Amino acid sequence: MKLNMKELAKLCNISPFTVKNIESGLTYPNISTVKKLSEVFDVSIKYLLQIDNWPEDTPSQIIKKFRLLKGLSQHELAKLCNLHQSTIKDYEDGRIKCCNGPTLEAVYKALDYTAK
Repeated sequence: MKLNMKELAKLCNISPFTVKNIESGLTYPNISTVKKLSEVFDVSIKYLLQIDNWPEDTPSQIIKKFRLLKGLSQHELAKLCNLHQSTIKDYEDGRIKCCNGPTLEAVYKALDYTAK
């Protein structure tokens, strides 16, 4: 499929400026845009983001990787776990480094993640 920036922007309901910034690496798309891009290009989110290459060494990395694989926003994941969105953001940003406990277990369960 050959699209120009304006056509792609319209299909994804974003501005051409945002498309340009995503393409140049200045902006990272939110999950709703990632979903739309995967639909437009008829590829999986996993393929689009090349998630297989992402590490799983810390709770931060695991949560972000598996959240995106499931196509969830931080807000949606927080709601599934009965947590505030800021808790998910803090885990993903590495501000919470705890590697066990009921909160992390609830997040992993919602993501269908089993620790290795």
